[in-house]
Amino acid sequence: MSFVRGQWSVGSGGFTRIVIAERLVKPMEVNLEQVAAHYAISSVFGSYPDETVLFCYTIRRLDYDNVTSGRARLAIGRCRISSNLTEETEEVSFAALHFGDHNVTAAVERSTPQDLTAFEDLKHKCSAAVTQAICLRSCA
Repeated sequence: MSFVRGQWSVGSGGFTRIVIAERLVKPMEVNLEQVAAHYAISSVFGSYPDETVLFCYTIRRLDYDNVTSGRARLAIGRCRISSNLTEETEEVSFAALHFGDHNVTAAVERSTPQDLTAFEDLKHKCSAAVTQAICLRSCA
């Protein structure tokens, strides 16, 4: 093993730290929207406090509603996600829907204070749709 200007290589043609980072570390990088998707989907199956640490991220719940109707579950809300490493912060809106089978559908989108009215409207429409869909299925 040899060291050259802060990089290392193993024999001739070995990997440098830069190559290792680019090929192995960079593809594993997670962005805040992916963390929000994990939070949304896992909140369908369990509960979180208003503020929680998930891996190296702090998630502060700003708005949250969980609708259960029959086997169907909807988790919809807004949260502020902060990386405890980079201090990057983002507010997102999310929804995750599970109908009781093996499929979960989720959506995440960055949100701004201007989006609050649209989010509230969407939250009420989604909650009503889940409740109505279950009622229609059981009444048919």
